[in-house]
Amino acid sequence: MAMSMREQVKQLWKLCFQDTDDFVDLYFRMRYTDEINSAIEMDGRVVAALQRVPYSLTCFGTVIPVAYISGACTHPSYRKHGLMRRLLAEAHREMYRQGICLSTLIPAEEGLKQYYARSGYAVCFRQQEKLLTACSLPVDNSLSALEIRRIDLLKSLPENLVHFACEQGYKQPCSIQHSSEDWQMIAADHRLDGGEVLVGEEGGNIHALVFCKYQEGELTVKELLADTEADERRMLKALFRYYEAGALRRILPAGPDEGYALGMARLIRVEEILRLYAVRYPDRYWALEVTGDEAIPENNGFYLLEQGACRKGRDEHIDYEPYTLAGLTESLFRDERPFMNLMLN
Repeated sequence: MAMSMREQVKQLWKLCFQDTDDFVDLYFRMRYTDEINSAIEMDGRVVAALQRVPYSLTCFGTVIPVAYISGACTHPSYRKHGLMRRLLAEAHREMYRQGICLSTLIPAEEGLKQYYARSGYAVCFRQQEKLLTACSLPVDNSLSALEIRRIDLLKSLPENLVHFACEQGYKQPCSIQHSSEDWQMIAADHRLDGGEVLVGEEGGNIHALVFCKYQEGELTVKELLADTEADERRMLKALFRYYEAGALRRILPAGPDEGYALGMARLIRVEEILRLYAVRYPDRYWALEVTGDEAIPENNGFYLLEQGACRKGRDEHIDYEPYTLAGLTESLFRDERPFMNLMLN
C-alpha cells in the first residue's frame, strides 16, 4: 500500500533533521496538513518538502497575513540540483495566490542565510537576551505581589489563558501572532523541552503569563506577557521569589544593531505592503523601482509613495531608487523592531 503524503513528508523530515520522535509526532499531529505542504516528487517518492504555516503579523498599524516556512528539506540523494530553490518559488507563487503578504523563516544554520537571500529573503527579526538580577528591578512598594500558579502542561491550556495570551500578543506593534491552536502546540512543545508555564494572578484575575525554563540553577524567560508594565515588573519579582533565583535571562526584541539575527522575511505582495507603509508614514516621499523577483514578477516595477498613498507605474520625470526584493524588505522593517518568538525552531 502506497504511503500517504503526510507519511512520506514525515519520513523525509526524520531523515533530514535531528528532532526527537516526540517532537516530530507532535508537529505532524498538531501543525502539518497536506493543504499547507509543498512537495516535489521524483522516482515515485517525495524528495523535497516544506510547509507554509499560516500566521499573522502586526505591523504598520494593522495586521497582515503571513506564512512561515517550516520543515524545508531535501533528500540527501537529490541535493545540489536546485530542487529547494524551485520549491520555494512554487511556495511563493501559492502564497501570492492566497493573498499572503509576507513569507518568513528561521534558517537552521548560519550558512543558509545567503542561500535564502537568493530567493529574496532578508534578515529582519532579531532577538536579544537580557540578564536581570533581583536588585536591578526598580523598587516600588506600592505594588502588591502577584500570586504565582503553575500550569499542568499534561493538559490543554485553559481557554482563559489562551485568550489572555492572544490579547497581549496583539498589543505588540510588530510581532508574529499566535492563534489559539498555536498556543496549545507551543505549550506541548515547551513541556517536551522541560519548560514550565506560570500564571501571575491577583484576586483570581490573570495579570501575567510566563513561558520559562529552570535548568541547573539558571532561569530563562522565553516569553512574558503582561497586562501592564507594572504587572510585568510584579511578575519578574514573583519569578525571582518563586525560583529563589538571583538572576534570570530574558528573551526580548532587538533593533537592527542589537542582539543577534534570528528570522528572515520576503515580500510576497509588494504593492499591498507599500500601501500600508504609505498610510503609516504619510509624510514620506519615496520613489523606488523593484527588480529581480523571478517567482512573482508582478512585484517588479516602479512605485511612488506620496501623501499617504502608493501608486504603481513609471513617471519619466521622476528618479526612482533601485531596490532588490531583499533590500526593500530590509529597508521597510529596519526601524520596526519585528519580533518572532516561540516558533518551534
